Amino acid sequence: MEPEKQEQQKQQEQPVSLTQWTLRDILDKQLIIPEYQRTYCWIDKQVNTLLSDLRDFFAESDGGDNCYVMSTVILHKHHTVDENQESQESYDIVDGQQRLITLALILLGIYSRKKDPSQSSDNEWKPDNCYLLKQSFGDMESETLLSLPARHVIHNMKLINCRLAEFGNIDLAKILERIRFSVIILEGDNLDLAYTFFTQTNNRGKPLSDYDLLKANHLRYLTSPSTRKQAAYVAHRWDQMIIDAEVSHRNYERTSKGTSSDHSNQKRSDMEYLGFDFESTTQVDFSLPYVRVLDLYLFRLRRWFRHEDIRDMNAPQNRRIKDEFMPAPIVESLPPFGEKFNFEECIQGGAHFFAYVDFFLQKFRTFRNTSAFGYIHAISKADDLTRNKNRRYNYYYHDVYRNVMEAHLFSYYLKFHDSYLNEAALLIARAIAHLRFNAVNANGDSIRSDDLNFKLVSLLQRSTSPTFYLGWLKQYIACLQDVNPDKGVRLSFKELVIENSKTLEPLVLKEIKDCIGYGYQNNNENSEKGKE
Repeated sequence: MEPEKQEQQKQQEQPVSLTQWTLRDILDKQLIIPEYQRTYCWIDKQVNTLLSDLRDFFAESDGGDNCYVMSTVILHKHHTVDENQESQESYDIVDGQQRLITLALILLGIYSRKKDPSQSSDNEWKPDNCYLLKQSFGDMESETLLSLPARHVIHNMKLINCRLAEFGNIDLAKILERIRFSVIILEGDNLDLAYTFFTQTNNRGKPLSDYDLLKANHLRYLTSPSTRKQAAYVAHRWDQMIIDAEVSHRNYERTSKGTSSDHSNQKRSDMEYLGFDFESTTQVDFSLPYVRVLDLYLFRLRRWFRHEDIRDMNAPQNRRIKDEFMPAPIVESLPPFGEKFNFEECIQGGAHFFAYVDFFLQKFRTFRNTSAFGYIHAISKADDLTRNKNRRYNYYYHDVYRNVMEAHLFSYYLKFHDSYLNEAALLIARAIAHLRFNAVNANGDSIRSDDLNFKLVSLLQRSTSPTFYLGWLKQYIACLQDVNPDKGVRLSFKELVIENSKTLEPLVLKEIKDCIGYGYQNNNENSEKGKE
């Protein structure tokens, strides 16, 4: 029997059962948050909705026996060995983590409001006996070093305590017995079925992102006993990558409100330097470094390398990143070898993928400190525009062209590092700017699908030295015939390109300066603008 069919048969043999459990039944179990889960992330909207639903239900059904039935919870039952080497039943939360943690926090709040919790009866629910509340949410002690999950727990606990007065003197037993779930229980040591359920279900409130799904799908390759510690490590690193970016994002938004736009004498934080992408026309938050690397750079470069349009409408746009970085199919008897972290290589499932992402993130951290990145990145940058959404409209498509320039420059940096990087930045910007100058009605589709992107990526891969890549660009630019923009958005784009290019003028070869012509004058002698 073929390996794939054997695996499918093995999955089908795993017991799956459906049962009805109360909240007490679930919280009495040894619940574990597995590595492939996202961190606790419910915000005010989800918590308030749950609190209001519960308040209204218990107010309307006071004294009755009606049950509040919540959506399905999926648990993966398996056996763990405790410190006494005794086997215990444990349940990984496959789906329902956010709801169960929030319900446990509500119970904790009600329990804490009692006049004397120590007088509780032996059979009454107690927080100390709730295994779920003992799970790690990061540092819960230090106010300055709180992890993002810990912040959510503490913030939501405060929110819950503020609203518990709405519940009156509700009894803990009522909530524990009358909140019920349909519970799907997966059994067996094979984690593949649990991953399958996780990646195909979304809990209430916040759908799984492409990055949640990528994490889960690659961790399923690290399920053997010999790779469990490795899985825990890479999962922690992945979560920390996302948490660090989100914390910087929130801190930037909070500190930037009401501040002066003059940052010329201040050192920019990572998030502030990328912060104006909050208004990106692509509806993707490129200010998050991992999104910038995977979406703006690698996704585009990989598809351009394959001569595939990044506007491919046959692929669901909301899952395009997940689909691009899913593990490539392999021959089971022939394991992969020889990976070199080239952006275009096939994606190997498991630990290699996490190392692949980390490799390019490290490259980005040095790339964004170069003068060439500063030049390209500033083309759609103006401090007053970042804080004035009404004026932002006139600069709507500057980001689109600038981001394409930046993706190509990043691919050059990956291959040739700092060698003639400023020259490459000026030539790439000049070539892409030509498309903007000649487009009366600029739009994202025209720049993203242009054949020039395919040529640039293919040429770079064939070039053994910067001189070949720069030489082709120099030749290409010499043949351009610009329609010199004299008003509106195209003129503002031209002025940004020219003004920012002056920051690199002392650092580039004279031959390159002569080629591009500072001022980007029109090659058409009949144009009055071209004679300036």
